[in-house]
Amino acid sequence: HSNSSKSGEDDEAIYVEQTVDSHFAPITSVDFGRYSSSAATSLKISSMVSGLYVTASFDWSVRLWHAEYLQCLETYTSMTDYVYDVKWCTGGKPGVFVCCDGQHQLTLFDLLHNAKEPVCAPITVPVRKLTTANAEEGEDVALTKVAWAPNARYLATGDSNGVVYLYRTGPELSKGTQKDYDEFDRQIAAIFEQRGMQKQQLQPVLQSEMNSDKKKMEKKKYLSYV
Repeated sequence: HSNSSKSGEDDEAIYVEQTVDSHFAPITSVDFGRYSSSAATSLKISSMVSGLYVTASFDWSVRLWHAEYLQCLETYTSMTDYVYDVKWCTGGKPGVFVCCDGQHQLTLFDLLHNAKEPVCAPITVPVRKLTTANAEEGEDVALTKVAWAPNARYLATGDSNGVVYLYRTGPELSKGTQKDYDEFDRQIAAIFEQRGMQKQQLQPVLQSEMNSDKKKMEKKKYLSYV
């Protein structure tokens, strides 16, 4: 799930860092924290935190991962329908993310508060009625996208009918301190230690890259592939 582009002799080269068999159905979203463009740039953020990413799937679950480890850190299965999107709240408190699903619900997680379960009951978005005759309110309407404002003060979600809903977040989510980041770093490190997880060893194999002159694929150099 994790690919990286590295500039070098050929800017079109793609280096696959790892592949992970992570879900039992199509993956709908993969999200790393965007700390370089968030309000958290003035804070010291360790690779233990910045390497975390989350995935969502039609298997009704969200999973927590770290780019330097192959094992899943945690699986969240409280959702009761397809999970269409998941996003970190990287402009606010660390360890906070939200997902949206086919039951038009938002599920909010705060890993500093509870690393295994949502921090509150699912938030049911009051979606609009369908325009078809005799349709009940919310019938067959899914929340398909979710996004945080850079300062984490707002949360927006969109549905399958083309409607966007905007929420204002509380200060307990929109403000992250250095103490919060340090505590989150220790929490994630403790999980790795308790489970005896080891960093992956990447093995070099041949890569295919696009020849920009001949516009054809050729085998050249190598990449790190697990």
